[in-house]
Amino acid sequence: MRISDCIKKLASAAAFAVFIVPAAHSQTLYKSGSAERADVKVCPVENVNRADLVVYVTQYAHRAIGNKGIWFLTDREDDECKSIYFTNNEWSADIKVFFTIHENEAGWRNKSKKHLLDCQ
Repeated sequence: MRISDCIKKLASAAAFAVFIVPAAHSQTLYKSGSAERADVKVCPVENVNRADLVVYVTQYAHRAIGNKGIWFLTDREDDECKSIYFTNNEWSADIKVFFTIHENEAGWRNKSKKHLLDCQ
């Protein structure tokens, strides 16, 4: 899957979200338009072997519980657990992610970076 396709999928998942259920430890993420305002800079990669995290994007907030690579994207900044900024430069990213269409493939490959997306 190409990076541009992944970003389009992310945008459509946020646009078509039917409801938002904020949870104390949900992986609800807001896509920031600015690297300076984001909590975490994310670079999509095309090879799973280069990824720190394999991500599945869900359209349902209740499916994105915990920090295990299942993301729910919101367009409301006040509902997010973390704000993320997408960059195409691996060297400037905090984490590299590979997007999957299979929920059971989601998860951390580099657990030393897991703390970056922990929600309080």
